[in-house]
Amino acid sequence: MKFLQATGLLPTADELAPLTDDQNLAILESLFLTVIVDGKVDPNEVKAFAVSALTYPWNWGQSTEVVKTKLDAIGGSLGGVTRETMKAHLQGLGARIPTPVLREKTFAGMFALMIADGKLDEKEKTAAIAFAQVFEIPHTRAVEIIQTVLNALLAAAKK
Repeated sequence: MKFLQATGLLPTADELAPLTDDQNLAILESLFLTVIVDGKVDPNEVKAFAVSALTYPWNWGQSTEVVKTKLDAIGGSLGGVTRETMKAHLQGLGARIPTPVLREKTFAGMFALMIADGKLDEKEKTAAIAFAQVFEIPHTRAVEIIQTVLNALLAAAKK
């Protein structure tokens, strides 16, 4: 998701540094949920998620071992989350992300992961709208973020 850096939609080290471990985990878990939202796990999405998780400037560090430990913990906590309970679960995550700016940047990262496999199916479209609502991002702003992510991805693909 390095292509998001030029958009200003990737969290910076300064934004993540003051967050608690729980707040950082809420962002990471939100990104993780994106990979499973459509009910199928695409290898390209998993690869994009792993790469993006390792590029975020987490305040606990970016080493593969530390991030893997955090992901293992998230995997365990998501064991009981189903498509039916995902919205409620995500609302809890949104409440743990302290600022509207970080919720917008998390949403941008989530959308970038949704399109990592080169397509956006109906379940993912519905999920994107629901994620924006849960994160209290106004519809017009969510559309702006989506368009910015799409434009950045297209620009990166041309390079």
